[in-house]
Parts: sequence; structure tokens; C-alpha cells
Amino acid sequence: AQVDCVNLVNLREQFKVVDSPAPSFNDFFLKLVAAALQQHPQLANQWTDAGIVPPKCMNIGFAVDTDAGLLVPVIRDVPTLG
Repeated sequence: AQVDCVNLVNLREQFKVVDSPAPSFNDFFLKLVAAALQQHPQLANQWTDAGIVPPKCMNIGFAVDTDAGLLVPVIRDVPTLG
């Protein structure tokens, strides 16, 4: 698949002028995922032995490749963040 990210690149360039350091592309993707989950919270539901259960709070984990191996930092309680 191909994605046209021209607008995203332009938005990041605007942040480079104002903020130092500029947000990374991962920052933008995490913000978009958080917004999507707020609009569609059922996407965060979990499958358990008891059936489909909504989470008590909304956390987002993302994979990061490091010299020590793959790590997954977790951003907790995403809807409360700016």
C-alpha cells in the first residue's frame, strides 16, 4: 500500500519552526490513534474468557527497536492527555 503523507510532512515542518525539537512522525501517529480510539472506543475492547470487555482505561503501547532489543513503552490513560 502507498500513503500520501505530504500534508503530514508539511505539518511537521511547521512544528520545526515553532517547537524545538519538532514532534516525530510517531508522535503524530500516536495522537491520531488516540483520537480514533476516543471516537470509536469499541476498537479498544479486549477478548477474554468472559467475552468482549471494554478496557477500564485506555493505554497505547508502541514498539521501539533499541540496542537492548524490542521495548514497548506504554502511554497511560490517553484520553486525559493533550
